[in-house]
Amino acid sequence: MSRLGVTLLEVLVVIAILSLLMALMIPAVQAARETSRRAQCLSQLHQIGIAVHNYQASFGVFPSTGAWFRQLAPYLDVAKDAKRARFYACPSDESATGSHSGMFRSYLPCDGVRHAVQEGFAAPHLERQTAPRDFVDGLSNTAAFAEKLAWPSFAPTEVPHSMFQETWRRRVRNILIDAASVDQVMDECQHRPQSPNSGWHVSAGYTHVMTPNQDSCYSGIRSSSRYDFWAITSTSAHPGGVNLLYVDGRTSFTSDGVDLTVWRAIGTRNGNESESF
Repeated sequence: MSRLGVTLLEVLVVIAILSLLMALMIPAVQAARETSRRAQCLSQLHQIGIAVHNYQASFGVFPSTGAWFRQLAPYLDVAKDAKRARFYACPSDESATGSHSGMFRSYLPCDGVRHAVQEGFAAPHLERQTAPRDFVDGLSNTAAFAEKLAWPSFAPTEVPHSMFQETWRRRVRNILIDAASVDQVMDECQHRPQSPNSGWHVSAGYTHVMTPNQDSCYSGIRSSSRYDFWAITSTSAHPGGVNLLYVDGRTSFTSDGVDLTVWRAIGTRNGNESESF
């Protein structure tokens, strides 16, 4: 005798099989999408590198820290604000691509390791913009730009690190010490109690004090706008690392596990190191 339907058990088996297939497929689809977003993000950095050299060919110097996105706009064909905001937003960075993205960017120029020494690509407080002759270590061994997660649309001053880790990675915390070295800043930023107690800070550049995707902190003489030591860490929404642009225009994906000595070396233009990836 033939059946006219299926049993409940058979339905449950089919549902279980479909659920298993979905569980296997969704992570693969998400990983493929992230790979595409990371590639687009790297491509945008490459285009920024081309624009940097076109700007340098026109003016003899590299762009400055605070105004680089405006200075490079004519060379990227992104003169209108809305289009510029989209181009400077990595597609993996939700804060940069969301409804508050008008002033947020996913890329920042390198300020070196010791902020007050002006040893990086951008050197924000140098009396002039940097030029190729300033790069004693070589253009191919010095970082120009890297990813930095855009600022969130709100600044929680009392939220615990355990609940809002990504927000903490987007913000820069004042650790309330007058540090004597970048290593002291790094130690305080990594190990002091994770509870913001003095508000937040934003920066026009990033530094190579700590390896990628760690929290950011600043310290120094708080009566001055030129803080001695900043740990403005390169961060991204990509698993395992950040995209990096060298001064010569080369791009690479740099692992969170990069050696700290190498990472600091490529953050300076005149430290007489020759490290690169």
